[in-house]
Amino acid sequence: MAHAQANAGIKNALRAGVRTIEHGIWLDDDAIEMMLDGKHVLVPTLVAPEWVVRHANEGRMPKWPRTKDAL
Repeated sequence: MAHAQANAGIKNALRAGVRTIEHGIWLDDDAIEMMLDGKHVLVPTLVAPEWVVRHANEGRMPKWPRTKDAL
């Protein structure tokens, strides 16, 4: 199991033999292809990005994370 969100960490984990990716928010097509062999599982945390965006929009977060491209 790997707690991974971005592509570099996800791909490194998969290459190292990890079977379960937790979060996987920014999976790209290559990472998805690596997982499609039937031996890997994505466990998304769907509420986390929604929570971050909602709190950023409501002004309940510091300015620096609100200015990131993901929002």
